Amino acid sequence: MRIAWFDPIGGASGDMIVASLVDAGAPFEEIRRGLEGLGLEGFKTEVTRTTNHQIAACRFLVRTEEHGHRHGAHGGHGHAHAGHHPHRHLADIERIITSSALSDTVRKNVLAVFRALGEAEAKVHGTTVDRIHFHEVGALDSIVDITAACLALELLGVEQLFVDPLPLSRGTVKCAHGEWPVPGPATTELLRGFRWRNTDIEGELVTPTAAAIFAALGRDSAGMPPYRLSATGYGAGTHDYGIPNVLRVCVGESTAASSVPSDEVMVVETCLDDESPQILGHTLEMLLEQGALDVWFTPVQMKKNRPGVQLSFLSDKDSLQNLISVVLKETSTLGVRYWPASRSCLERRHFSVETPFGPVRVKAARLPGGDEKLAPEYDDVHSLASERGVPAREVYWAAIAAARSAQRDSLDNGGTD
Repeated sequence: MRIAWFDPIGGASGDMIVASLVDAGAPFEEIRRGLEGLGLEGFKTEVTRTTNHQIAACRFLVRTEEHGHRHGAHGGHGHAHAGHHPHRHLADIERIITSSALSDTVRKNVLAVFRALGEAEAKVHGTTVDRIHFHEVGALDSIVDITAACLALELLGVEQLFVDPLPLSRGTVKCAHGEWPVPGPATTELLRGFRWRNTDIEGELVTPTAAAIFAALGRDSAGMPPYRLSATGYGAGTHDYGIPNVLRVCVGESTAASSVPSDEVMVVETCLDDESPQILGHTLEMLLEQGALDVWFTPVQMKKNRPGVQLSFLSDKDSLQNLISVVLKETSTLGVRYWPASRSCLERRHFSVETPFGPVRVKAARLPGGDEKLAPEYDDVHSLASERGVPAREVYWAAIAAARSAQRDSLDNGGTD
């Protein structure tokens, strides 16, 4: 699996992402030809070389001819061009992308980036995504930046994208809405779950476009698999913050080909010392019904020497806020704690086997190396044991034997069921 790891040394913007990938080996002429598939006119792109704090880097420039505007400066993207470009709704951009000659993968990724950006802007402005005017972020140069980034990732064969902690700056920036703080509200909304590091820099180090690309296509680098480095690239901005204004990307092949697949979940917990067991049981059922991946209770000793219980659950990012609302509504807690965590899960499949007691569903989890471990479904084992008046362990081991026999037959036939 090919991965790209982004190190935002001096921040990140859409053009810096493209420039770093070109510097890492993505062929610019193929990116340029891919951009022609948008079916848009009025822009030209170029790549130049520069040195930033003695680091040789690449710059990606977009010239929008109808405005005589040259885009490509770090911080010169996103909200920095108030009033220069036409407004577009998400539906307008989606029409451009879906009718383009881009590959299915690039088209899907570009749409995902703009959808993430639109949803973040809608939340910030308290409206719906279909009513959002993208202002500068929907301008031609931004469509080009996002599409070029997705083209570069495809040309490099990148399957997973990881992002190191982002630099947290301060100050304000002028935009179509007036003077706004940095990081921008949409940027911080997009980058929930990503880690930040403090700086004393004033200025927009991370733009909404970069945040949308990272949020839609990437993940925080915590839990990044080991990999063998094959290329490094630097994308430059033009500001001087006293540090190299560059974004570094490292591209390589994962060396964990036989490792267990991983993903990111949210861990949520709260401690209670005044809740009845009946309410806690009800809350557990509600959380599972609403999509929690797992729920558990842990005895804890709380202040004033009170025995209590810690309610914990796992959630994906999309379900997080809804599940937190369940806890706040159903229990006496006044708040919860949550943080991202990486987890590794075995690939699994389900099939049914016949036993002397009746059919039993079996879960097979594939281990690194190809072997499978088997687990009969408890509900089936319990039901058959009760119906037949036999110990549950007899049904369990009968199911295991039948499943192993099915595995052998599958191997003999040259595949899996």
